[in-house]
This record gives sequence, structure tokens and C-alpha cells, in this order.
Amino acid sequence: MPFSFEVPFGEVERNLDAYVDDIFSCLQSEFLTLPKGPGFVEYAVFERGYEELKRATGNFRNLSPEPVIATVYQVPIALIVLRSMLGFTPPEWAYVTSQRTDVQVSQGAIRAIDRKVRIAPDTPLRTNGGVTGERIRALVTTACQILTDGAPEEPEEVLHRLNKADTKSGLRSLQPLADLGVPYAMLLYERFLGRPFAGHRDSVSELVGDVLEMAIEGALHRHGISYRKTKRAEHVAGFDQAPDFIIPDEFNPQIVIEAKVSEDDGTARDKVTRVQHLGSLAMAGQPADQPKFEVVACIAGRGFRVRREDMKKLLLATRGKVFTLANLPQLIDCTRLAEFRTRVQIAAESPATPFRLRLVKPRSEDRYVTCVPVVPLKVAAGAFSDPRHVDDDEWEWVAVDTKRRLRPGMFVAQVVGRSMEPAIPDGAFCLFGAPAEGTRQGKTVLVQLRNATDSETGERYTVKRYESEKGRDGESWRHTKIILKPVNPDFESIVLTGEEGQLQVIAELLEVLGGGL
Repeated sequence: MPFSFEVPFGEVERNLDAYVDDIFSCLQSEFLTLPKGPGFVEYAVFERGYEELKRATGNFRNLSPEPVIATVYQVPIALIVLRSMLGFTPPEWAYVTSQRTDVQVSQGAIRAIDRKVRIAPDTPLRTNGGVTGERIRALVTTACQILTDGAPEEPEEVLHRLNKADTKSGLRSLQPLADLGVPYAMLLYERFLGRPFAGHRDSVSELVGDVLEMAIEGALHRHGISYRKTKRAEHVAGFDQAPDFIIPDEFNPQIVIEAKVSEDDGTARDKVTRVQHLGSLAMAGQPADQPKFEVVACIAGRGFRVRREDMKKLLLATRGKVFTLANLPQLIDCTRLAEFRTRVQIAAESPATPFRLRLVKPRSEDRYVTCVPVVPLKVAAGAFSDPRHVDDDEWEWVAVDTKRRLRPGMFVAQVVGRSMEPAIPDGAFCLFGAPAEGTRQGKTVLVQLRNATDSETGERYTVKRYESEKGRDGESWRHTKIILKPVNPDFESIVLTGEEGQLQVIAELLEVLGGGL
């Protein structure tokens, strides 16, 4: 039986139940697996922090703040161990600390400290004092007091968060468990109350959703399709709730894509309603068979398998264009996205005719008309930081087969590494444009790093997807966080906090031309 997106919409309307069954059979739930994501702490690292904390406190017989603070600075993962002993989330620890001390620790501040430690758990913290130093001291002091005192008396019908095996009676509870270990039944009971991996699940909740979005982005990149990826809660003219992807852009929306993951039916129903609203916008004032733009839904998770009526609504709202991870490879060919394809997939190239750069010796009038320079990425990261001062005679030139209009500042470079696969295959030659024009949000860019390196290559330049978060600074806005995201989920993002001066965006990826190792 063909999928709903492979047949005329009238066929879908006549056989809704059959196509619901078809989608249900393709839906996969990933609740048994979680991406580790950036900042995942392996057990061996956690155990090292535990042992250092145990040594500094005399096997947890003296929780004086000073030796614990010294340990945290030398072995930062000890701070995560300390929080785990409390059983608090970072914001809960910040709240209690602000109540008990004269130091205000905001949720943003403790999340930044917590993340910094998880990203580099073995890198000693700088002991130069300042506001962060005051906050760390206050957090540790509060934790030592709480763990020493234990849980207060509460009415029988109330369960105090510290009324657990290791903290109920303060150090008198902690010491024997540290010496002898925890009975398995007690471990199971606390797991029953707290759910296994709950903290990690919360920390990677956005990353789980990113898996589907990255698969869509990979397909769009491979086919050279221009798109606009929106941010959460972003306002886009013409949409009261911005869709996840707009093709080709928000000024001329022809296709919108909603990428939704749900592991419970309540959330799935809300997401179906959102897609229905987009379907209504597409048909407002239009003939029955001529929507203003095509609505496409890409879904994953067991939540969508619960309510048949919701799936029927989703099929009707999208006119049958509902995709799952199982059939996402057909996304381009079975929607209007095929109209916006600017190149064929690299995978379709014949092994007998591998991609080759065609070197040319252009006349001056042909430069940036039919050809562009080919430049090693490492060199481009420096040379094209100011494309106005690039000496065209330094480089070899290659003919470029593209529908784009070439311009000065464009160049071809080979991208080596797997972090951007499948969007950019390892070894692929790509067309870049410098400088990166307009908003960088959601674009794939070549970046020169000031004080960091790409963990895959060890270099201070990298090609990644650019995302940023901003906050108010008086009357203006400033960057609070910049995230350089890989497409391949096996690799970690590069996260920079603070000013944008930590990096320089050199160029924007315009097109993957071909090739690969």
C-alpha cells in the first residue's frame, strides 16, 4: 500500500482509517534510548569526583565547607556529586542557597556553572574570586550545612525531600552508606520515587526533538533547498505561531514543515491542533484544492499512536503529507520541496564518475562570474575574515556548477570530518560566501574560534550550524549564549557563553557541491 503522501488527497479522504494504520505502523518510539548530548557525565568521571569528595571530608565525617570548596575548584565534577547527594536540580539548589545566605544565585547563574562543570569536569576552576566565586562558595556552604543537619521533622502525611537513605539524619545517615553501600531494595525504592535518568532526560529534552529537525535539515541541505528555520516562540509575520521550517523563506512561504516529537497523547493532541491551525491558514480564502502553501508534518514518538481521531485530523490538515523517521527519505520527492531542489543528491552520483574539481585559469573578467577561488578552510578562516582584502592572485580557481549568481567573497573549500553528516559528507567540497549576510540564526557557517577548538579536528576553525540566545543589557540586546551545532548527533555542540567576541563568523555555507572521502 502506498503512503498517504504518494496518492491524491481524495484517495486519503476516502480511506482515512487505512492510512492511519499505515502511519501507526511506521511510528517508532525512542523512549528507551536517550542521546548523551554535550556535557554527559560518564560514571568513571562521576566516581572520581565522589572519591575526591570522600577523601576531602574524611569519608564524610566532617563536611566543613573549606576543604570541600578547595576540592570543587581542583576537581569540578565534585560539585555535581554534591548536588546529587542533595537530590536537588540546579535551580532548586540556587533557590535554597539564596534563602540561606546573603548571596543571590539566579537560575541562569547556576545553570551556567553546572553546564561549565559538565562540559569540562576535570579542568580546574579559576580561583580569581569575583561573583562566580562567591556563588560557588555559597552553594557549597549551603550544601554542607544541609547534609550535616539532615531532614527536619515533618507531619506524617508530608514527605521531605531530604528524608532519604543518605540524608535523613545528616552525617549519621551518610557515613554508614558511604562505608557499606546501599541495599538494593533502597536503590529501587528511590528509583521508583525519582524515575531513572530523570535529570538527564530533562537536560537533553531539546536534543531529543533536535534529532528529527536535524534529519529534515540534512535532507534540505543535501538537495540545496533554501529554507528558514525559526526559533521557539519567534514571531514571524503572517503566522501567529511560527512553523518550524518555512520554504523558501518567510517573505514567500510556499511550504511549511512542522517537526513534532511526542511520547504522550496529551502533548500529541496539542501538536496536532497546531498543525490543524496551519492547515486553516493555508486554506483561508482559497479554492478547495489550492492552498496558499503546503503544510507538511514530520512526526515521531509513541504519543501520536494513541488517538486515531487525532491522526485523521493530522492527515486532513496536511492533505496527506505526514512523514515519520521511517519514510523521511521520501520527503523531498513527495512534496513541493522537489520544486525547490537545486542539485541532485551526492549519493546518486555514479562511482564511475566521481566528483572532481575543475581547475581553470580565468581571465580577470571571468572571476566570480563562472569561477571562484578554491581555498583550504584553515587558510580561508584567516584570509576571508575581511574579503575586501583578499588577493585573488594567491589562489587556484575552479569552475562552479551552480544556479547561484557568483560574487566576490565566494570560495570553494573542502570540509573534512563527520560532525556535519549527512548534510555535509566527510571530504565534500562546498561553496561558501563571505561575509555571512543577514541573520546568522540557523545558518551553517565557517567560524574562527578565539579561545576554543573543534574537538573533532583540534583546530580553531569549524563549520557548524549557528544558534544564539540573547538577553537585555539595559536598552540594548547582547548575546548570552552562542551554540555551534553539528548535524551528526554523535558529536557535541560547541557552547560559548558571554560576548560574541569569542568567535568570528567568516562565511556562510551556500551549497554542498559534491565529493566525499
